[in-house]
Amino acid sequence: MERTVTLRAQLTAGLVAGLAGGLLIEAFYRAADWAFKVQADQLPLVTGYVTTTVLPPGSRLDLAIGLAFLLHFAISAGWGVGYVSASQTSPQLLARPWLSGAAFGLIVYIVMQVMLLTAGLYHRPDFDVLLIQLAAYVGWFGIPVAVTASRQLRPSTGSG
Repeated sequence: MERTVTLRAQLTAGLVAGLAGGLLIEAFYRAADWAFKVQADQLPLVTGYVTTTVLPPGSRLDLAIGLAFLLHFAISAGWGVGYVSASQTSPQLLARPWLSGAAFGLIVYIVMQVMLLTAGLYHRPDFDVLLIQLAAYVGWFGIPVAVTASRQLRPSTGSG
């Protein structure tokens, strides 16, 4: 028996999943920055990225930080909604969230790098930074988005 999911449930699941992934990847980058003492400009910390590339020089730091987090979570939510939307035609995305999430994280990483490349902002990372970025996108964004979406859209099996 096929289960239909309302548009509202899909949007809610996508937003929650995307925001969870956005929060986790940012936390991972901050922890990696602290733990590995990687140069701040080598990890794509959202606030640093927006401050240096999106806003004009001399912009107010509080405005930059606010805009950075707004932009980061808007993009994360968009990816989450996109994942949930894709799961409606490919149910295996919800049935196997760990594997699907890992692949999704890799796809998101590649697309984001292509966007940086086309904007003229891409810088090839050192190998250790590349590994940190891949771990972030796969383990701290893609998988959390997929697992959260799967749990949000799982049919309830309550008895009673």
